[in-house]
Amino acid sequence: MSRLSSFLKLIQLFWRHGAALAAFLPSLPQVMHAAGQGMELAGNGAVATSKVLRGGVGVPLNAKQVVAGAADAVEAAKAQLQAAADLVKEAGNTIGSIKVPTVTATYINLPIPVAPGDPPWRVVSGVSFGETSLFGGVKTALRDSSSRIDDVADDFQGMANNLNKLSQALNDAGADLGEMGGALRNAGQALQEITAP
Repeated sequence: MSRLSSFLKLIQLFWRHGAALAAFLPSLPQVMHAAGQGMELAGNGAVATSKVLRGGVGVPLNAKQVVAGAADAVEAAKAQLQAAADLVKEAGNTIGSIKVPTVTATYINLPIPVAPGDPPWRVVSGVSFGETSLFGGVKTALRDSSSRIDDVADDFQGMANNLNKLSQALNDAGADLGEMGGALRNAGQALQEITAP
């Protein structure tokens, strides 16, 4: 029933405003032809924009390639940072492995006073040998630095992942825009054909 009602409303509109609408009818083909030209032009522009976003024939560089290239560069930097972190950590381990010998004396107190109230004599009773790290604090500092560099490398990987997602989004948007532009161009051409003078 609603279709019939809409149709009746349209007839009523033409009936009431027929004289005013009749004045526009002769120019309607020209207006429709011009609209078709505008649609074709807009469609061509959308297709060209699509190529700028995702690439295509005659487009040497596009946004998707630029963003994908940036993602690759960030991933390469991340790999270099991790390699540097590994080197710093290894340097810390190597420096920490440098040992120097130590000698520690043990003492006993002999209560042999020379005069009343004298303290006991402290006499060496033995010697123990050992070793200690020559650069103990440096090893810890280098390991901490290595850990911080690893954290930065992880941040770079997150950035690379986001750039790859952006590259894919540009590709998808370019594809959608290209399809829409092609359809708009085709509709504009068809409208021009049916309204050609």
